[in-house]
Amino acid sequence: MSRYKKRKKHGIGECVYCGKLGSLTDDHIPPQNLFPKPHPHNMISVPACYECNNRASKDDEYFRLCLTIIENAKGHPARDSIIPSVERSLGKKEAVGFSNAIWNEIIDADRFSPSGLLYLGPGKLHVASLTRMNRVAVRIVKGLLYNETQQRIPDNFVVFSWHLSMLSKLELDTDSRQVIEAFIDALLTVQPQRIGDVFAFSRIWSPDGWPGSSRSVWLLQFYGRIEYYCSICPREVETVAPLSAHAPSKGGKDDPSNMQGKTVEAAKAKDKIEGRGNIINGSQE
Repeated sequence: MSRYKKRKKHGIGECVYCGKLGSLTDDHIPPQNLFPKPHPHNMISVPACYECNNRASKDDEYFRLCLTIIENAKGHPARDSIIPSVERSLGKKEAVGFSNAIWNEIIDADRFSPSGLLYLGPGKLHVASLTRMNRVAVRIVKGLLYNETQQRIPDNFVVFSWHLSMLSKLELDTDSRQVIEAFIDALLTVQPQRIGDVFAFSRIWSPDGWPGSSRSVWLLQFYGRIEYYCSICPREVETVAPLSAHAPSKGGKDDPSNMQGKTVEAAKAKDKIEGRGNIINGSQE
């Protein structure tokens, strides 16, 4: 049976991701393969076209692998429950190319404890493709936005995503870094919304709210760890916001629109990192 036939049909309408009109299927946000069975009762699904839904499946598999083989992911009940499924997927005949690609991303390296204080000896480390992982994070935020507003992200807006391990490596000026850190601090004060014990997210809207503004910042958690910081802002942001924008003050009114220029600067720095190559994401079991 093809992947298309397994998808639950969603009628005719507009795809959440590409905006095309046509036959739709349900796309789970975040990817359903992250969850052990039985699945949580509050799983989110959004309408997506066959092309967008099917194209994302390989990235979803890669995303799950990268999140579950990290050294400090061990011990989380949901993560430990799906590891056998991850291993089986790598062993399938049709996954030979995927499996070989993963092994080609594994390098010899020194291993340290999650705190970085204890040397654990030589081992194997997986060098994750940030480009592939970021595609999934962006799709998740687009789906979450639709779930909350019943509207897709406007065509003149864009989602930026940063894995938290990458933020320290961005080539940013002090002011830009402080802006991002201030928004992360603000997001940490927001009560996260949870889907089972696998996924949680926090979100702050611009004071203009929806639909007056899609500007927002997000934190995405997987298996009890905060992994991604994301921002939604206008594509023409470079011309509408000065780089001297100020970070939100603690306890004050946090306005993601103030971060537009800083978001663009951080995105350019991120592109430089991805252009140079990937970063070490986690250890191989």
